[in-house]
Amino acid sequence: MLATMLAEPLQIPEEEVERWVREFDCWSVCDSACIALLWKTPFAWRKVREWSRREPEYERRAAFALLAGLAVHDKRATDKQFRAALRLVSKAAGDERNFVKKAVNWALRQIGKRNASLREAAIQVAESLIATESRSATMRCANCAARPRHEVQRRRFSSSVRRMIGNTAKSRSPATSSLTAISVSRFRTCTARWCRECQGDRSESSEAILATSPQWRRVKPARRAGG
Repeated sequence: MLATMLAEPLQIPEEEVERWVREFDCWSVCDSACIALLWKTPFAWRKVREWSRREPEYERRAAFALLAGLAVHDKRATDKQFRAALRLVSKAAGDERNFVKKAVNWALRQIGKRNASLREAAIQVAESLIATESRSATMRCANCAARPRHEVQRRRFSSSVRRMIGNTAKSRSPATSSLTAISVSRFRTCTARWCRECQGDRSESSEAILATSPQWRRVKPARRAGG
Protein backbone atom coordinates (compact mmCIF):
# COMPACT_ATOMS: atom_id res chain seq x y z
CA MET A 1 0.00 0.00 0.00
CA LEU A 2 2.88 2.36 0.79
CA ALA A 3 4.36 1.71 -2.64
CA THR A 4 1.17 2.92 -4.33
CA MET A 5 1.48 6.22 -2.46
CA LEU A 6 5.13 6.77 -3.43
CA ALA A 7 5.29 5.50 -7.00
CA GLU A 8 5.24 7.90 -9.96
CA PRO A 9 2.25 7.02 -12.17
CA LEU A 10 3.96 8.11 -15.40
CA GLN A 11 7.12 6.18 -14.66
CA ILE A 12 5.98 2.94 -13.08
CA PRO A 13 6.45 -0.05 -15.43
CA GLU A 14 3.34 -1.89 -16.53
CA GLU A 15 5.00 -5.17 -15.54
CA GLU A 16 5.36 -3.93 -11.97
CA VAL A 17 1.66 -3.06 -11.81
CA GLU A 18 0.77 -6.51 -13.09
CA ARG A 19 2.89 -8.06 -10.34
CA TRP A 20 1.07 -5.99 -7.73
CA VAL A 21 -2.36 -6.92 -9.05
CA ARG A 22 -1.59 -10.63 -8.94
CA GLU A 23 -0.64 -10.25 -5.27
CA PHE A 24 -3.76 -8.36 -4.15
CA ASP A 25 -5.35 -10.28 -1.29
CA CYS A 26 -7.69 -7.74 0.31
CA TRP A 27 -10.04 -5.03 -0.88
CA SER A 28 -8.28 -2.17 0.96
CA VAL A 29 -4.96 -2.72 -0.81
CA CYS A 30 -6.71 -3.19 -4.13
CA ASP A 31 -8.80 -0.03 -3.82
CA SER A 32 -5.96 2.10 -2.47
CA ALA A 33 -3.77 1.19 -5.41
CA CYS A 34 -6.51 1.98 -7.93
CA ILE A 35 -7.65 5.26 -6.36
CA ALA A 36 -4.27 6.65 -5.29
CA LEU A 37 -2.15 5.64 -8.25
CA LEU A 38 -3.37 3.42 -11.04
CA TRP A 39 -6.04 5.72 -12.52
CA LYS A 40 -3.24 8.21 -13.30
CA THR A 41 -1.21 5.73 -15.37
CA PRO A 42 -1.29 5.96 -19.18
CA PHE A 43 -2.50 2.36 -19.42
CA ALA A 44 -5.38 2.64 -16.91
CA TRP A 45 -8.23 2.27 -19.40
CA ARG A 46 -6.59 -0.72 -21.05
CA LYS A 47 -6.19 -2.39 -17.66
CA VAL A 48 -9.89 -1.93 -16.91
CA ARG A 49 -10.70 -3.97 -20.02
CA GLU A 50 -8.03 -6.61 -19.39
CA TRP A 51 -8.66 -7.15 -15.69
CA SER A 52 -12.44 -7.29 -16.10
CA ARG A 53 -11.95 -10.50 -18.10
CA ARG A 54 -9.77 -12.19 -15.47
CA GLU A 55 -11.07 -14.81 -13.09
CA PRO A 56 -9.21 -14.15 -9.77
CA GLU A 57 -11.50 -12.19 -7.44
CA TYR A 58 -9.21 -9.27 -6.61
CA GLU A 59 -7.91 -8.88 -10.14
CA ARG A 60 -11.46 -8.51 -11.39
CA ARG A 61 -12.28 -6.20 -8.50
CA ALA A 62 -9.30 -4.07 -9.48
CA ALA A 63 -10.86 -3.51 -12.89
CA PHE A 64 -14.01 -1.99 -11.46
CA ALA A 65 -12.33 -0.16 -8.57
CA LEU A 66 -10.11 1.41 -11.21
CA LEU A 67 -13.15 2.23 -13.35
CA ALA A 68 -14.81 3.90 -10.36
CA GLY A 69 -11.65 5.95 -9.80
CA LEU A 70 -11.56 7.00 -13.44
CA ALA A 71 -15.21 8.02 -13.29
CA VAL A 72 -14.43 10.37 -10.41
CA HIS A 73 -11.00 11.72 -11.35
CA ASP A 74 -10.41 11.43 -15.10
CA LYS A 75 -11.89 14.71 -16.33
CA ARG A 76 -10.53 14.19 -19.86
CA ALA A 77 -12.32 10.90 -20.42
CA THR A 78 -15.23 10.99 -22.86
CA ASP A 79 -18.77 9.74 -22.44
CA LYS A 80 -18.01 7.23 -25.19
CA GLN A 81 -15.34 5.60 -23.03
CA PHE A 82 -17.72 5.25 -20.11
CA ARG A 83 -20.56 3.95 -22.28
CA ALA A 84 -18.19 1.23 -23.48
CA ALA A 85 -17.25 0.53 -19.86
CA LEU A 86 -20.93 0.04 -19.00
CA ARG A 87 -20.86 -3.05 -21.20
CA LEU A 88 -18.13 -4.45 -18.94
CA VAL A 89 -20.34 -3.69 -15.95
CA SER A 90 -23.20 -5.62 -17.54
CA LYS A 91 -20.99 -8.63 -18.20
CA ALA A 92 -19.58 -8.73 -14.66
CA ALA A 93 -22.83 -7.99 -12.82
CA GLY A 94 -23.64 -11.67 -12.50
CA ASP A 95 -20.46 -12.45 -10.56
CA GLU A 96 -21.67 -13.63 -7.14
CA ARG A 97 -18.37 -13.01 -5.33
CA ASN A 98 -18.77 -10.33 -2.69
CA PHE A 99 -15.77 -8.14 -3.49
CA VAL A 100 -16.43 -8.26 -7.22
CA LYS A 101 -20.12 -7.41 -7.10
CA LYS A 102 -19.50 -4.51 -4.70
CA ALA A 103 -16.90 -3.04 -7.05
CA VAL A 104 -19.23 -3.47 -10.04
CA ASN A 105 -21.96 -1.65 -8.12
CA TRP A 106 -19.49 1.08 -7.15
CA ALA A 107 -18.33 1.63 -10.74
CA LEU A 108 -21.89 1.78 -12.06
CA ARG A 109 -22.88 4.43 -9.50
CA GLN A 110 -19.79 6.57 -10.14
CA ILE A 111 -20.35 6.53 -13.89
CA GLY A 112 -23.94 7.62 -13.31
CA LYS A 113 -22.74 10.62 -11.31
CA ARG A 114 -20.56 12.13 -14.05
CA ASN A 115 -23.30 13.93 -15.97
CA ALA A 116 -26.96 13.75 -16.95
CA SER A 117 -26.35 11.71 -20.09
CA LEU A 118 -24.29 9.04 -18.33
CA ARG A 119 -26.75 9.04 -15.42
CA GLU A 120 -29.53 7.93 -17.76
CA ALA A 121 -27.25 5.37 -19.39
CA ALA A 122 -26.28 3.93 -15.99
CA ILE A 123 -29.92 3.77 -14.91
CA GLN A 124 -30.81 1.92 -18.12
CA VAL A 125 -28.06 -0.61 -17.45
CA ALA A 126 -29.20 -1.05 -13.85
CA GLU A 127 -32.84 -1.50 -14.87
CA SER A 128 -31.91 -4.02 -17.56
CA LEU A 129 -29.90 -6.01 -15.01
CA ILE A 130 -32.81 -6.04 -12.57
CA ALA A 131 -34.73 -8.09 -15.12
CA THR A 132 -32.01 -10.77 -15.29
CA GLU A 133 -32.14 -14.04 -13.40
CA SER A 134 -28.89 -13.34 -11.56
CA ARG A 135 -29.55 -12.74 -7.87
CA SER A 136 -26.35 -10.70 -7.56
CA ALA A 137 -27.16 -8.44 -10.52
CA THR A 138 -30.76 -7.93 -9.42
CA MET A 139 -30.04 -7.11 -5.78
CA ARG A 140 -27.08 -4.83 -6.41
CA CYS A 141 -28.59 -2.94 -9.34
CA ALA A 142 -32.06 -2.41 -7.89
CA ASN A 143 -30.45 0.07 -5.53
CA CYS A 144 -28.31 1.57 -8.33
CA ALA A 145 -31.35 2.28 -10.48
CA ALA A 146 -32.93 4.48 -7.84
CA ARG A 147 -29.85 6.08 -6.32
CA PRO A 148 -28.64 8.42 -9.12
CA ARG A 149 -32.04 10.12 -9.51
CA HIS A 150 -32.49 10.13 -5.75
CA GLU A 151 -29.15 11.80 -5.12
CA VAL A 152 -29.78 14.58 -7.62
CA GLN A 153 -33.19 15.33 -6.12
CA ARG A 154 -31.90 15.19 -2.56
CA ARG A 155 -28.96 17.48 -3.21
CA ARG A 156 -31.04 20.09 -5.00
CA PHE A 157 -33.74 20.09 -2.36
CA SER A 158 -31.37 20.02 0.61
CA SER A 159 -29.39 22.92 -0.88
CA SER A 160 -32.52 25.05 -1.20
CA VAL A 161 -33.62 24.14 2.33
CA ARG A 162 -30.23 25.06 3.78
CA ARG A 163 -30.36 28.46 2.08
CA MET A 164 -33.87 29.01 3.36
CA ILE A 165 -32.87 27.99 6.89
CA GLY A 166 -29.90 30.35 6.78
CA ASN A 167 -32.18 33.26 5.91
CA THR A 168 -34.60 32.32 8.69
CA ALA A 169 -31.85 32.11 11.29
CA LYS A 170 -31.11 35.78 10.58
CA SER A 171 -34.75 36.85 10.64
CA ARG A 172 -37.06 37.39 13.59
CA SER A 173 -40.24 37.50 11.52
CA PRO A 174 -42.92 35.01 12.72
CA ALA A 175 -44.19 34.72 9.16
CA THR A 176 -40.76 33.67 7.93
CA SER A 177 -40.43 31.16 10.77
CA SER A 178 -43.80 29.62 9.88
CA LEU A 179 -42.75 29.37 6.24
CA THR A 180 -39.57 27.61 7.34
CA ALA A 181 -41.52 25.08 9.41
CA ILE A 182 -43.83 24.31 6.48
CA SER A 183 -40.92 23.92 4.04
CA VAL A 184 -38.89 21.73 6.40
CA SER A 185 -41.97 19.58 7.03
CA ARG A 186 -42.37 19.13 3.28
CA PHE A 187 -38.66 18.40 3.00
CA ARG A 188 -38.91 15.66 5.63
CA THR A 189 -41.92 14.10 3.89
CA CYS A 190 -40.28 14.10 0.47
CA THR A 191 -36.98 12.78 1.77
CA ALA A 192 -38.73 9.98 3.64
CA ARG A 193 -40.39 8.94 0.38
CA TRP A 194 -37.07 9.02 -1.48
CA CYS A 195 -35.44 6.99 1.29
CA ARG A 196 -38.11 4.31 1.01
CA GLU A 197 -37.45 4.15 -2.73
CA CYS A 198 -33.76 3.69 -1.99
CA GLN A 199 -34.38 0.82 0.41
CA GLY A 200 -34.28 2.86 3.59
CA ASP A 201 -30.77 4.24 3.36
CA ARG A 202 -30.47 6.02 6.72
CA SER A 203 -27.56 8.16 5.59
CA GLU A 204 -29.97 9.91 3.22
CA SER A 205 -32.54 10.77 5.90
CA SER A 206 -33.92 14.29 6.25
CA GLU A 207 -32.63 14.56 9.81
CA ALA A 208 -29.12 13.71 8.66
CA ILE A 209 -29.30 16.40 5.99
CA LEU A 210 -30.69 19.01 8.37
CA ALA A 211 -28.11 18.13 11.00
CA THR A 212 -25.35 19.20 8.61
CA SER A 213 -26.70 22.75 8.49
CA PRO A 214 -25.09 25.01 11.12
CA GLN A 215 -27.83 27.57 10.48
CA TRP A 216 -30.51 25.03 11.35
CA ARG A 217 -28.81 24.21 14.65
CA ARG A 218 -28.91 27.91 15.56
CA VAL A 219 -32.65 28.22 14.97
CA LYS A 220 -34.53 28.02 18.28
CA PRO A 221 -36.63 24.85 18.78
CA ALA A 222 -39.88 26.86 18.99
CA ARG A 223 -39.13 28.54 15.67
CA ARG A 224 -38.30 25.16 14.07
CA ALA A 225 -41.87 24.14 14.83
CA GLY A 226 -43.21 27.44 13.51
CA GLY A 227 -43.98 28.91 16.95
